[in-house]
Amino acid sequence: MRWLTTTEAAEHARRHRNTILLALRCGELTGFQRTAPQGAWRIREADLERWLRGE
Repeated sequence: MRWLTTTEAAEHARRHRNTILLALRCGELTGFQRTAPQGAWRIREADLERWLRGE
């Protein structure tokens, strides 16, 4: 299991970092936020792939 930062996820998905952050905040994309509400997000690569496929 590989964890990605929002920047790495954006590069992998070929989306803007803000798009990834919006998806995380509204619950479309599953992630783990360290020290909410201002902490850094981590996204599992498998969850990012599911989100990209629209699952």
